[in-house]
Amino acid sequence: MFDDLRTEQALWTGKYVDDHVLDALEWSKEKYKLQIHQLPEGERAQIPKTLAPMIQAYVQKVNAAGLPGDQIIKDVTALKDKYEKEFSK
Repeated sequence: MFDDLRTEQALWTGKYVDDHVLDALEWSKEKYKLQIHQLPEGERAQIPKTLAPMIQAYVQKVNAAGLPGDQIIKDVTALKDKYEKEFSK
């Protein structure tokens, strides 16, 4: 019975947390004059290059433990891409 709710619960929890974050940001803007700055596209494009050594170190560590590190990263990336398209606002 509870297993049948796992997708519904995950979606509900994700929406709840996302909505809470948006509310908290709005509150912070009003109460504390919070400013949010977006990185310029050129700097955002550098993020994968910056993260690459950390990801490679993870893959090596996981591979050394006998797990398929490269496949884990491929799977995580594919799921991230899939759900970003499906659930992005």
